[in-house]
Amino acid sequence: MMARRRFGAIGPFVAAAAVVLCCLKGTPGIAQTPSAIELQLQEARQAYEQLNFEATRDLLTALIGRLTQGDIDESQRKVLAGAYELRGRTLQNLRDVDAARADFRFMLNVDPAYPFPNEAGSRALSLFEEVRAATVGTVEIAITPADADVQIDRRPAPQRPLRVTLVAGFHTLAASRRGHTSVGQQFEVRPGESSTIALTLQRESTTVTLQTIPANVMVYLDGTLRGPTLLDPNAPSQADASAAAPSQPFEIDELQKGRHRLEFRRDCFLDEQRQVDVQQPDNIRLEPIRLSPALGTITVRSEASGATVFVDNNPKGSPPQVLSECQGPHVVEVRTRIGRHVRRFDLKAGQKEEFVANVRYGAWRSSARQHHRRTRAIASRRSRWNFCDEDGGLARERAWSSALSTPAQKC
Repeated sequence: MMARRRFGAIGPFVAAAAVVLCCLKGTPGIAQTPSAIELQLQEARQAYEQLNFEATRDLLTALIGRLTQGDIDESQRKVLAGAYELRGRTLQNLRDVDAARADFRFMLNVDPAYPFPNEAGSRALSLFEEVRAATVGTVEIAITPADADVQIDRRPAPQRPLRVTLVAGFHTLAASRRGHTSVGQQFEVRPGESSTIALTLQRESTTVTLQTIPANVMVYLDGTLRGPTLLDPNAPSQADASAAAPSQPFEIDELQKGRHRLEFRRDCFLDEQRQVDVQQPDNIRLEPIRLSPALGTITVRSEASGATVFVDNNPKGSPPQVLSECQGPHVVEVRTRIGRHVRRFDLKAGQKEEFVANVRYGAWRSSARQHHRRTRAIASRRSRWNFCDEDGGLARERAWSSALSTPAQKC
């Protein structure tokens, strides 16, 4: 009975899980559709390997009909091309050469650069080469500058060198790059032929490329922040920032004609400036900009035992200390158990200061003694307020709020 009750208790949860799984399985989705069609293509390949060509043809016809009902993504496009290829080989084995030729043509329309398998056999390869020579052509596109963004028929073409196989007919070519005019044109591909297209983008503005030593320097153009230079991950690490390797190249695009001011800033370094005179659109590369450290030194000495040196409330160790600090204001303290000595400095680059601390005895002890007396007085008043509260005399909140300013009241 106990076992039955437990099973009955989890039964609803098992049923609910089963319903959820069924719903998920039946829900169409982009992530599930490619895997389903790939399994269907795999099933057709198994039937083909078993020489069951009629079953292979029927499976592939159903798959092709499913994929050609609407728009497809890149992964589905590859499956569709593979389905046409396998059905073409199947139809050729069924002695329907015209239908096989049509499927190879459809395959190239879907993917003009489809890699036809060598294991298909000499008959299939010969028929494929015949169809390809009558269906597609090759185009080599030379772009200047070489790193321009290129689109062919509104699809990105990132590979370089840019040599593509396209279906015969008219196609569109578009190229763009920052600081250059965008170019677009139409071109024709002839079946079985190779052609070359040269395309040059005209520069509209100037690009300045620079590096800084060290990295992590803020770059300003005409007073506007353009971002920081980044550390070069391939450069050897250096403990001394001033001896570090140059940063990654930093580009400033779209500079117009005229004189421009570049400023370079980083904490603990002296600012640097450069003037750039742009006469005409061009690529300008500056020599690495080296920033000099902006540090001053403070020598701290003290004869007090157990002393600790603090700079801007950060411990630096026991004196004597030679502190190397960035230019700007700093608070230096020498603290001991019985007192402290504080000095303020406004350091400049290369400035040297000396601080001989004379710790005043009793400065902290006096304040501690006053705090102790005050705490005892408040505690004494609390006991009296509690007594008054019990008799209904004085409210505790009212008495506590005036604890530091008024004497204790009597009930």
